[in-house]
Amino acid sequence: MKKAKAVCLTIVIVLMMLLSACGANSKKHHLTIWSFYPNRDLDVVIRNYMDVHPDIEVIHTGFNFPALPGEFRKRAAQGLGPDAVIVTERELPRLIKLGLIAPLEKYHIDTSKFDSKTLVSLRDSHGQLYGMPVAHQVMGLCYNRELVSQPPKTLSEWLDQARSGIP
Repeated sequence: MKKAKAVCLTIVIVLMMLLSACGANSKKHHLTIWSFYPNRDLDVVIRNYMDVHPDIEVIHTGFNFPALPGEFRKRAAQGLGPDAVIVTERELPRLIKLGLIAPLEKYHIDTSKFDSKTLVSLRDSHGQLYGMPVAHQVMGLCYNRELVSQPPKTLSEWLDQARSGIP
């Protein structure tokens, strides 16, 4: 009899643990993000986000740069795309035209901290916002000919000049 009670109690405890585990998982929301960043580059950002939002699990998939836009267009057209995608601003107009992304107005995002020029390329011709800046890319390195007598030929030379303070 004692053995039967112990077995029943064990089964009840195991079932309670399984049910509580299922309940915990069912309350957790998933957010899928695709980007052309390797997974390790977004790990800190994702971890910080999940610390602030413990009820959300972020699932990030990193693609190589050339493959991401085409894969997103294909999957999103089938209704299988991610919740969010990080693409270049050059890709945005095509995604808007294809109707694969929606404007962000319904989310009432505060854009006051961004330079308005930064948001221009993320809007459509009607002024609706479709994206938020997440990174900036240096497109060129300029120098003042009056201050720099001989421009560096390599990044290493440029860093050496910068460290030494020699124009």
